[in-house]
Amino acid sequence: MVFTLLWRQIAAGLSLICCAAAAAGQPISVSQTGAGGLRVQVEAPADAPRRIFVIHAPPKLVLDVRAHLPDIRQPDLRAGRLFDGWSRVVADLPGPQVIARAAQADGRIAVTTRPATEAAFRAAAALAP
Repeated sequence: MVFTLLWRQIAAGLSLICCAAAAAGQPISVSQTGAGGLRVQVEAPADAPRRIFVIHAPPKLVLDVRAHLPDIRQPDLRAGRLFDGWSRVVADLPGPQVIARAAQADGRIAVTTRPATEAAFRAAAALAP
């Protein structure tokens, strides 16, 4: 019981560190939007190839980018290297969401999600590679 409570406090602190890192210019940041979605920002070269998609069961946003990103293991965010210079960022979604906007500028990729119906979410997840 004590261990579980301590672990939850540590996990909550890591999530806060991740969000605070966005303000400090860290390579990966996640924040909530006012519309109930997520905003994920990843530092990457301006011409870096990328692919972004959602997956179902459980709902997650996946961003693959040709850039070297640090390994991150948090309850709601994971990142690490894949192969040949590619890295993957996986963020847990709070429910069915679709990609509302994805942009790449000033050395950062920014992806914003928005809540969606289950049918729209499943249709978007069906497009995942």
